[in-house]
Amino acid sequence: MVGWRLRERARPRDRSSDNTKAFRGALLAVAGGCEVLVPAGTFRTAPANLTSNVVLRVDGVMRAVENRSAFPKIAVSRAASPA
Repeated sequence: MVGWRLRERARPRDRSSDNTKAFRGALLAVAGGCEVLVPAGTFRTAPANLTSNVVLRVDGVMRAVENRSAFPKIAVSRAASPA
C-alpha cells in the first residue's frame, strides 16, 4: 500500500531542485509502516533515514544534491596495519 507519493510535494522537472524537504517529510509521514513511492523523474535529495517497516519504492532516479554541506561528516579512524 502506497502511503505517500513523492510527486505530491517534489519537483522532478528541474534537475537542480533540492527535494530533500519533501523526501524527508514523506518518510516521516509513513514512519511506523507504509510505502513511499518515488515516481518516474529525477529527484535530488540530501541523506535521509529510513525507519523500520518503511518501504521505499523508486520508479524514477534519485541523485544526491550538489551541496556538500548537506552531507554529514563521518570520522574514520585507521586501524594499525598488522606486523
